[in-house]
Amino acid sequence: MKNITKIFSLLILLLLTLPSFAQVGYNPLSIRPILEDDIMYRKRVERRINLNEKQNLPFFATQKQITDIILDGVNSGELQPYEANGISADSVVPKFQLSPAQWKASLSGDGTSDTIQFGKDIAVLDIVEEYVFDKRRSRMYIDILTLKLVVPPVTGGQNPLRREIAQFKFKDLHAYFIKVYNRSNQTKAYWFNPKNDRRKMCFSDAFDLRLFSSRITKISNPGDDSIDMLSEVYDTPLKQLYRSQEIEYELMEFEHNLWEF
Repeated sequence: MKNITKIFSLLILLLLTLPSFAQVGYNPLSIRPILEDDIMYRKRVERRINLNEKQNLPFFATQKQITDIILDGVNSGELQPYEANGISADSVVPKFQLSPAQWKASLSGDGTSDTIQFGKDIAVLDIVEEYVFDKRRSRMYIDILTLKLVVPPVTGGQNPLRREIAQFKFKDLHAYFIKVYNRSNQTKAYWFNPKNDRRKMCFSDAFDLRLFSSRITKISNPGDDSIDMLSEVYDTPLKQLYRSQEIEYELMEFEHNLWEF
């Protein structure tokens, strides 16, 4: 009996002292967090959503633009904007909150470009997401972590350069869209169904169902390089587009091959 007690005590001590058995926790930016110890595979991907593309117009319907809803949320104090480049290569957590004055300056461009007054002027969304394979559920999840508002460049116009306004935690946006959709009796923050006006849905649901069109601009790599930064290899927009599609297929193939073993 004493030997059994000693063995049991030693096992407990071993479990408490070995760090490999300690559960790390959960990603604070995840909408549906997965225990870190259950993650077998993770890959970070950055995408660009052009809201003027035909498939994305339901997010950008006239007077119902998703960007207008976001601007209203910041102005009402319901959403916290962050500095557009306030993240590091090893972390996607936004670090620097924008004060009301900084938010106003971001919209005005500090006098270097036109002041943003309407959401229709912000026609690009940059998102950072993670592909995560949960070994407990044997399923791949795509988790959007952050969303950035971007004013696209205008060739030959006053804004020849791409202009980043602010960044948001997508977890905050997801909850905010649901709140606005419900309190407005489904008249705001909804994805416009071009086939059936009756079957609209909240922006949050549309993102969960991935009803948007996008292109990959970066996948995690040792040099933290985006596709367009590799100009010696992908020196034209067409080559960059091809590479974006190649990465898309590689991710799909990787998920498919997980089931071959």
